[in-house]
Amino acid sequence: KYCEFHDFQAANYINAEQFRLIEKGKHARMSRMGVCRMILDKGVDYMSPQSLIIKNLRITDDSVFVCGYEYKYTGNLYAFGFGKAVVGLIKQIIKLLGDRLDRVVCCAPRPTEEETARFPDLFSLRDVKSQENKPVIDAFHGPRTNEPDEEVLKASVLMAKLSSEMKAGDLLLVCITGGGSAMLTLPSCTQRDTDPVDDTVERIPLQSIVKMTRLLSLCGASIQEINSVRSCLDAMKAGGLARLAAPAQVVSLIVSDVVGDPIEFIASGPTFIREDEDYCNPFVRAKAVIDKYGLDSKLPEPVKKFFDERSDEGSFLTLVGPKPANHIIGNIHMALVAAAKEAAAYLPIGIISTPSTVIKKQLNRTPVDQYQVLLPIVLTGGLTGDMQEKADSVAELAWHLRSLIQTIMRTPDFLFSDISPEMKDAICEAHARLLRPEEHDYSDLLFACLKLANDLKSLQSIGKPAPAFGLCLLFGGEATVKIRPPSSRSPVNGGRCSHAALTTALRWYHLRTQSGTTPSVNDANSCHVEIEFLARASDGLDGPSAYGAGAWSSSDLIQSPKVAELASDCLKRGDSYGFFDRVQSQDEKKLYLPACLTGTNVMDLFICLLKISGST
Repeated sequence: KYCEFHDFQAANYINAEQFRLIEKGKHARMSRMGVCRMILDKGVDYMSPQSLIIKNLRITDDSVFVCGYEYKYTGNLYAFGFGKAVVGLIKQIIKLLGDRLDRVVCCAPRPTEEETARFPDLFSLRDVKSQENKPVIDAFHGPRTNEPDEEVLKASVLMAKLSSEMKAGDLLLVCITGGGSAMLTLPSCTQRDTDPVDDTVERIPLQSIVKMTRLLSLCGASIQEINSVRSCLDAMKAGGLARLAAPAQVVSLIVSDVVGDPIEFIASGPTFIREDEDYCNPFVRAKAVIDKYGLDSKLPEPVKKFFDERSDEGSFLTLVGPKPANHIIGNIHMALVAAAKEAAAYLPIGIISTPSTVIKKQLNRTPVDQYQVLLPIVLTGGLTGDMQEKADSVAELAWHLRSLIQTIMRTPDFLFSDISPEMKDAICEAHARLLRPEEHDYSDLLFACLKLANDLKSLQSIGKPAPAFGLCLLFGGEATVKIRPPSSRSPVNGGRCSHAALTTALRWYHLRTQSGTTPSVNDANSCHVEIEFLARASDGLDGPSAYGAGAWSSSDLIQSPKVAELASDCLKRGDSYGFFDRVQSQDEKKLYLPACLTGTNVMDLFICLLKISGST
């Protein structure tokens, strides 16, 4: 499942500037998928462990600076890490701090031998000790299924014991990434007022917690809801790690994989302690989640008994001092901004273009000051809800924007005020279905279409060769996929990203047939506008089968009723990768990215690119 996609990823990680100089000459020869991939890859690369640690961590003689904040220490310096993308962060910290570190404990999903061999800086902690043979390193590997096992339990017990031995003047650096809830699990003691690090006490069985999590996942519970329940069953979650380490200073470096970056829900908030006096009883909140999905009768008996006995507890954790410090060093918004900058800087070889200036009052969601040929707009980093509905909305939004661009291109002296109410309403409705209520202002999309079309018309009017200008819509988040149970034992391979790509392709097919247009024929008085879509998982594993990392589609991908019927069936069964495998011939490049861990995790990234190629 490895191909040139991750050669690109690795080279950017190892020697980004040198590799970019080599790749720059390939832009003109990129496949249709290539430009979209290049842009989203930049967003993922920007979240690389090396990049994040270099930007956010530095040291002086007696202090560590994290995100510009100084943390002095006079005693021991420890570093813990847990989550899907934590090994690379820990390795970079060891390289930077060297023998200042006294102890390191890390727990991450087990990489394959090939992943470790090809990307040692992302997946291996070998060969990083100093000449003094420091620090002492304990590396643990949990399963790739995002569920805890006995190995995770060993790692968690060790971190709990080391934390409980820390004293005032000690400093604990904690690296947290998505998947941290599974990689840091210490089931709560069944008896009240017991030492959480005592090996002899009875705990909630690990498999009962795993079963509880599976039940919630199958019901479509959000990560916030799942972690609300898990936090009540675990001694390390919801501030448990910070309480064990007190009075040492705890400083967390967090790569967020949760919409909105709520620290209490990222890896179930092991270093987060709420200070609100009116905070809701966490057991009441967890019970509300269980009741919402009708799971009370399905709970494992040890979990049900634990909740029944603890329902009267009013506070989950006491306050500690010094207060834990939690810093978000990476998230979806940062990745999308990096992708937007890559899009704005893109210029095909052989094209001479003067950068266009961005008027911020009109293009408030464009995070660059100028662009070459692709105008980026970051729609949102908070995509949630049903992926089928969201992907349909994206397809419809792009379709209506395409229509607006074509209208502007064929109408002399077209002004903003000339946009019809019907056109505005269609764009507004699709935009509103895609985003959250507070993100519903869509006027920048209208200004963007007007600017791109008018720029192209200006070049055409003076006889200059015009590049393919484009509107680059970027967004990210983590929506959910609902599928029907398989009717046979035939394997299905799908994920959120491939599901989104196939949904857009099918929706564009239906919009085309409804409007009476064909993939290759446009209005003689209009211009040709291509629409492309790429969705990719930032961690490199899209869906439970990990068949791919994401998929590409376009407005002309599906061209017949037979293929449309196949697409619809694959979507219902959750076999979107199966569709992409079946519709292309052996000599064609795959329409999906190969599955491979990337060493980071900031949810899913999406790009919808509208390329205007001039008059037909």
